[in-house]
Amino acid sequence: MKHIPWMGHALILALLVSSPSRADLAKGLDAAAQEDWPTAYREFKESALRGNANAAVNLGNLYMRGLGVAQDYGQARAWYEKAALESNPIAEAKLGVLYYVGLGVAENRTRAAEWFQKAGDQGDAHSAMTLGEMYLAGDGVPLSRFEAYIWFTIASELGSQEAEEPRAKLATELPAGEINTALERVAVWRKSYEQQVEKAARLTAKRTQPSDSEAQAPGVTPQESQPGPAAATEKKATQKKKSEGLKKDKQPKG
Repeated sequence: MKHIPWMGHALILALLVSSPSRADLAKGLDAAAQEDWPTAYREFKESALRGNANAAVNLGNLYMRGLGVAQDYGQARAWYEKAALESNPIAEAKLGVLYYVGLGVAENRTRAAEWFQKAGDQGDAHSAMTLGEMYLAGDGVPLSRFEAYIWFTIASELGSQEAEEPRAKLATELPAGEINTALERVAVWRKSYEQQVEKAARLTAKRTQPSDSEAQAPGVTPQESQPGPAAATEKKATQKKKSEGLKKDKQPKG
């Protein structure tokens, strides 16, 4: 499984939850940039305990790598799970990895696929690509070229160039009726995903409005979420163009 989203997203910015949470996260990111891992750990933990899901992911990453704290896959899983409860797609992808390879939890490919699907539904291209491969191989999920085509198509729309070749190959092998049904499924996914992007953008815009207390706290700069639904706003035009092209796949007879 060469496309598993392994240690990507090492450090991420956060959806804005509260001013103290944001401040702690910003300090943690600054410390991490200087490789001051003990300080990064302390600040990420403070932010995570205040409910910042992306800080929880960063904290899990430190446990995964043993940076500023003893390496502990179980603790990494626990913090990823905390973030996943807030529907954080990066945390969901990370949990998929842990369940796939059996780190900090018993290996469970079926559970891994469930987490990859959650992350893929929210726009994680690597998770969508991995899920397509799992369906193509019958790895933790029923063998299904139909489902594989759906997830390779979704991964392609999300910008994965690696998904193009297997998607194109399956487009020549599947019956026209199955391809049409698959593209209808992708259209449903696309609508849901675009709604998530728009909702996240609205929330981000609302939360970046400075409050009176923030105006008295210079140095705390509101930051947009990266990556995640809000970060994908700029991809929408590209996705629509790609979707138009995908609908023109050559339809084989049969």
